[in-house]
Amino acid sequence: MSIFRIGVWGLALLAPPASTVSVDEAILSDIMTSFVGHEASTCITADTASSTSFTFNWPGSSDPTSKWYPPHVGFEEDLFQAAMSHDDGSGRRSWTIRIGTGGNMYSHYAPDLHGESMAPQAHGDAPWIDEVQQQVAVNNNLNNQAPWNRPYFHHQAGAYQRDGSYTTVPFYSPSFARHCAGNTCTFASWGTQAHVPTPFTAPVMFITRYTNCGSGVIELTQAMHNFADVASGTTVDQNYFNVGWGGVRASRLPFALEASSSEGSSTDSLDFANPDYVDTMGQCPWQVSHSSPGQMTNLDQTPGYTAFATSGLLSNDATLPELPCRDNSISCSTNVGGCMVTSCTDAQVSSGSHTRVALRVSPGSTPNCSSHSFTYTREGVTYPGMRCDLRDTGFGRNFANSCEPWARFGFKRMDTGAVLEVAYVKHWTWNSGDEDTFLAIYEEDAATARSTFNSFFDNTADTVNNLDIEVVLMTTTSPPADYNPGVTESAFTYVYGRGEDYSQLPSPNAGDGSVTGTSRRRWGTSDRDYTVFTVNWLGQSRLKPGQTYINRSFQFASELGAVEALGEDLREKVYIDQVDEVDYNARRVDLYKDGDKFEAVAASVVGGSSSCGSETATVSCSGWSTPQAGKSPFFYITCGANTHVGQDPYHFSPSFGGTFPGHAPVGGTVRSYVCDGQPNTVRPTWKLLGFFSPGDCAGIESATLDEFVCPDNASGVVVPPHLGGPGSADFMTGGAADIQYAGVGRPMDANGVYYNEETRDIWYAPGTPDTGMSQITSSPGPYTNTPQGCKTYCETQITAGGNAVYSNLVGFSWYDATQGNPARPADNNYCTCFKRDGTTAGDTIGSFDGGYGAAGTTNRRLQSSPGQQYGFVYCYACSTDAPSNQPSVSGQPSGQPSVSAVPTVQPSAPPSSIPSEVPSSQPSAIPSSAPSSVPSEAPSGQPSSAPSQMPSSMPSESPSSNPSQGCDNIRTDCGWGIFNPWTCQCDCPVGICRDNNGYCLNPCQDTINVNPFAGCAPGWDCPWHPSNDGYCKSEIHIPNVFEIYRSAKDCCQEHYGGSAQCVTDSTTLGANSRSTEFPNTSNYYAPVEADNIWQSERGQPEMWYPDLYGKQNCVHGSNYEHWMNENAEIRDQYLHGTAENCCEKWYPTKGASCPEPATSEITAVNPEAEDEAYAGRLRPYYFPDFSANSCGYGLNYPAWMGINGYERSYLFTDGATCCDRHFKGSATGSCPYETVYDPGYYWEKYQNDYYNENPMPVIHNFTYYPQMEAGTCVNGTDFPDWMNSDTAFRQRYIFKNDLEGCCKEWFSAYGVNNCVNKVIQGLYDPYVPCDENRPTANCNTTPAYTNYTEHKKNMWYADLDGYTCKNDGDMPDFMLKDEYSPFYLFNAREQCCAAFGYDNC
Repeated sequence: MSIFRIGVWGLALLAPPASTVSVDEAILSDIMTSFVGHEASTCITADTASSTSFTFNWPGSSDPTSKWYPPHVGFEEDLFQAAMSHDDGSGRRSWTIRIGTGGNMYSHYAPDLHGESMAPQAHGDAPWIDEVQQQVAVNNNLNNQAPWNRPYFHHQAGAYQRDGSYTTVPFYSPSFARHCAGNTCTFASWGTQAHVPTPFTAPVMFITRYTNCGSGVIELTQAMHNFADVASGTTVDQNYFNVGWGGVRASRLPFALEASSSEGSSTDSLDFANPDYVDTMGQCPWQVSHSSPGQMTNLDQTPGYTAFATSGLLSNDATLPELPCRDNSISCSTNVGGCMVTSCTDAQVSSGSHTRVALRVSPGSTPNCSSHSFTYTREGVTYPGMRCDLRDTGFGRNFANSCEPWARFGFKRMDTGAVLEVAYVKHWTWNSGDEDTFLAIYEEDAATARSTFNSFFDNTADTVNNLDIEVVLMTTTSPPADYNPGVTESAFTYVYGRGEDYSQLPSPNAGDGSVTGTSRRRWGTSDRDYTVFTVNWLGQSRLKPGQTYINRSFQFASELGAVEALGEDLREKVYIDQVDEVDYNARRVDLYKDGDKFEAVAASVVGGSSSCGSETATVSCSGWSTPQAGKSPFFYITCGANTHVGQDPYHFSPSFGGTFPGHAPVGGTVRSYVCDGQPNTVRPTWKLLGFFSPGDCAGIESATLDEFVCPDNASGVVVPPHLGGPGSADFMTGGAADIQYAGVGRPMDANGVYYNEETRDIWYAPGTPDTGMSQITSSPGPYTNTPQGCKTYCETQITAGGNAVYSNLVGFSWYDATQGNPARPADNNYCTCFKRDGTTAGDTIGSFDGGYGAAGTTNRRLQSSPGQQYGFVYCYACSTDAPSNQPSVSGQPSGQPSVSAVPTVQPSAPPSSIPSEVPSSQPSAIPSSAPSSVPSEAPSGQPSSAPSQMPSSMPSESPSSNPSQGCDNIRTDCGWGIFNPWTCQCDCPVGICRDNNGYCLNPCQDTINVNPFAGCAPGWDCPWHPSNDGYCKSEIHIPNVFEIYRSAKDCCQEHYGGSAQCVTDSTTLGANSRSTEFPNTSNYYAPVEADNIWQSERGQPEMWYPDLYGKQNCVHGSNYEHWMNENAEIRDQYLHGTAENCCEKWYPTKGASCPEPATSEITAVNPEAEDEAYAGRLRPYYFPDFSANSCGYGLNYPAWMGINGYERSYLFTDGATCCDRHFKGSATGSCPYETVYDPGYYWEKYQNDYYNENPMPVIHNFTYYPQMEAGTCVNGTDFPDWMNSDTAFRQRYIFKNDLEGCCKEWFSAYGVNNCVNKVIQGLYDPYVPCDENRPTANCNTTPAYTNYTEHKKNMWYADLDGYTCKNDGDMPDFMLKDEYSPFYLFNAREQCCAAFGYDNC
């Protein structure tokens, strides 16, 4: 999906005549250079201008070389603003950087060194929002402070995707101005409040200049300007900064290096040649980097630069991952999360107080690896996770040490010394009852990964001894003879200086600086392929309204051997300043108005005046190119067809109950990225015009910007990009360019096949060129000389093949040759009709939300200035953002069809308001609408009557079918899915995946070409869905159905008023509801009792019966599945009065081993574990697996292959036919790739089966919710009331027994492991719930308190004078009042300390 930005595409691209200076150039140049004390650039333009190039045109995705995170690749085009390059000639230091709309660098690619330096963007809700080079400004007086208690962070890059459907497509910070010339590119943008939805406005403008200094060096000059009104007060001050925030791709640049006194030297030098003396720095995660030596350091204690080097560097300083230990004083069976510690000493192990995890493979065994749902991504490649039996039981929950090594590591067989490299360890241990370690190796195919690991650590030959495994580094301790890392290795280096320009640094710099405050550099790893690096301005830092902060630093990519010399030289050229309005020397900017249009014109020099060649245009108002006392920035703002000139950047935003630069009241939301009253796909644009006095520009507020108001400032006729203009060979002639320039792509049919277009171009035939629309205003018309006239002409004239629109016309294009200037002849307007070749039938008709060619509509129009319809292309049947509904059937299928799998309507919106007093524990993103992950468009096959709200048919209580073994996450709401009582999680329909909280709310492609319900038995564990005939069906293959239910009763209740006849028709064997997809399937439906009873005893008589899935033997009892007693025929087969009859019927080969020994413990099936599903007898088939270019075998073929007659073309009873039909010519033996299949149920992939006699693990009934200030989740039910006030809130904020899910959802940017390891123990109100699957007799249900007033006296409170938290009952009286206690009183010390930012309390 793309957002159509209705913006100015021509202004910044067209160079004005030499005698004039564009407004963009004037503003950007003057803000960065025209002030008292400015230091000139250190780079000489003449030296590098010829090696510098730049473009504002989209050059195509950088993914082929940069290898971005695949789900985010499609967002890059929305992000892109410019690319700038340096050609290093015969050297190796060429680079290309890409600049986002926020003016920040999101890609640095050095083709002859290490390639891409920036992170691959595997940040779930932040594609190019967080892991980029940018500036950040914070107001700590507002950040997570009462009464809003919301984060306050200005990102230069943009906002997180956390505001529902408003941010389905990311909102990247909008551009104010841009200019490139010589060896420099400069950009201005509006900083965005990152943590949306937000109550805060944003008064920060970011200006960034990139100058090519040659030799791989970029001079990076960053500026921040606070453009709030000076009278606004301290509520708009900024007092904490990242200048800037950035980082590197850890997989390519894993080593952090800084010059230090090493190898016996008394002077600082950058050592790397000897592996024993490499100046590597700390490697701990960002969250704990403040406590890791050297990772967070004041600038005066650094060499002034930090390099990140490539992985070929050898270092013996790299540390191994530590294996965790069990604290033997704590039981892991009752406290699985609290019994483990990250490490322990040898002395503790020897004393017996701790036991360290030891990796091994049991005698006579393999690691028995199985697939797991987690993945590990590196270099854009995703590696599947797996769980392997590698350690003893009895250990609790542990994450791999997050201070993981910079160097590569592997697992070593201690018997042979062979080492297998390991990509990632997620958990060394997890449950006390298993032997699993969770890891990934460098193998993309899951089956191959499992096979490789199992084979490498095969210990089946030794039936006596363990195969011990050691974790080892993969580095070479002794370098080869030709080892020369100074040449062979490269680095990306940040040069930030030693802070001499700050006033707060200690001696010898004390008082030297002109900028108040101090500065530090900090870095840390993350659990993604990203190492954070930032430089902070803090301490007494303050950016008041009207002030501008400027920081000149450097970045370069080079050979490692060049880092020290370049770094030492450049650190002396770092320059930092703070500029007041009175320090600027500005030039004049005039707004010339002519009718309802205007143009901004800047004087060519400071002190000069502007000029305009128009005889009718007059100066409406005058301003300046830089901040000035009493002046405010003026913007030209567009929202679709609407335009505005003024100082309020929120002019078109929805009302938020306040005025800029003030903020919204508590509960209010500020959305700069929304055009009030318009679709979310229409985003505003802003252009900075200069700095003017409020009220000086009356009468120009609604004028339209037009660069032709002053002809002498224009560069000639404006032509849409990539078109030659009138008279050229490719202008509007039906070639690829004139359709693609509008962003719509060539017209396609529903199968993605390009139409073979023929065109009827009114410009060329019939008649003389350049007669344009004048040809068709008479015979056979008349047709109006308008876009509507063009449309009517095309639909009327192209009639071959039947109805023109449906059968033959692809679309039409329109170009307004007047370009909004009435003085230009309208006779040269151009209309082009695009025609099919007649061989392809029509598919769909496009729709409009406005008139043809009207501003703001989604018909792909173009314009060179907002509000003027200079041109557009419209297609009746073009490619769409979502795949088409079904594959086409045309005799023999040509390949794999595309299946749309997106629900029509998102779940119901939450309440329209948030409580007026939001507690301090409010997270960073209260949803203002239904979750953004719910798609807004439906597949074409989705019924038009799709529900308007979240399915309400979930049972009011946990399903009675829930096995008594207990589920660790019982829920009555699965979003678009159904609860699975065997796996204890939600099962999602095709095209929907679970979110971090386990709800089926995220659209995905994972299940489009597989069947998530493969192996289910209709009528038993297959989903039920409504049919069109008054009853419900349970089927195996439902690729385009999103309203699914666990039982027929639930389905009938929701869709047919609870009709008893519906239930009867739905569940009766042989009734109309019987599916026709596999008519010969025996035992197609389980009996109706399975719908509601799920193997309940219900007073059944004790019988001998076969335990088909547990003991696989005859047992005695009443716990048999109820269907065994359904009728006489089935009863005679399964239920027996004697053991002998049962054994003879079912297990004649067991002899004396049948029946199961009749002990008191196992006389019958364990009533705590009756969870086996009905054994549906389904038939496997061979099917084309297009991802493997071969045929597979089994039940796991894509769901769509089993419906609508596709079985005939895609499902085969023998592999040879399948291979011959779909993969003719395959290499011998390569097709089919499997001939046996796993007959198990679809849900078995989620968890291992438990034998019925096995004891089930204790399932604690815990609840978790996020506390943003603490960077972790709280274990308790003392969450704010609003979190439980609505379905959408509960789904996003309250996590049942899923601490990792809570951490992943809210704190993935800061490290899931760190969040899990510092979980806060909150309060359960009224008492800690009993375990789900254990008797309640010994469960303590005493309420946590009975008197809330007294309880408040025992809570933790903020000691505002002592900067700490206490619970001595001596809090001020006002804190006990109901209106204040939610903000000042807490159940846990950690909650209090985090809420008030007390680091040492």
